[in-house]
Amino acid sequence: MSKNIRRPFRKILVLGLDNSGKTSVVLNFIGKINLTNFITPKATEKVNIVNFEKDNFKFEILDFGGKEVYRNEFLKKFNEYITDTKEIFYVIDIQDYERYDLALNFLKEIIKRLNSINYEIEFTFFLHKFDNDIFNLTPNINDELIDDLVEKIKNIVPSDEFNEIYKSTIYTVLDKIHVY
Repeated sequence: MSKNIRRPFRKILVLGLDNSGKTSVVLNFIGKINLTNFITPKATEKVNIVNFEKDNFKFEILDFGGKEVYRNEFLKKFNEYITDTKEIFYVIDIQDYERYDLALNFLKEIIKRLNSINYEIEFTFFLHKFDNDIFNLTPNINDELIDDLVEKIKNIVPSDEFNEIYKSTIYTVLDKIHVY
């Protein structure tokens, strides 16, 4: 009779606005690194659940659609989704600087709900799309703007729930450049 080995379980929610690169982060995390996956990914609708094993861990990743309707649905069902969650990957498209406030307001709503149920969780932030050679759409992105964004994130997220902030690109999402 063979023993059924129970692997440690880790549930991760991937959140952010639409077109921020959440699915790209997930695809890299699970090892599906293929440039065609990142060129024109289909927008995630509702939530896409990915289960896989890596390094003797079982992962369940919930990749949420970032359109307003899906963000609102997530907030309505917050308690259901947050159950057993260990970490949130929060993805911000650094090239979409006109929507930084919208992304930060969504983050504030998440923190507000976490505080209301006294739930502590780790956050990993991806300041995504540092791919100037591919996109090169926003010449206004500079270190001062990014530093300001990082400070705003730090002011929103309680320090005991704070993990790390990374710059990321579609080339090397998980070969991250540590920012702060």
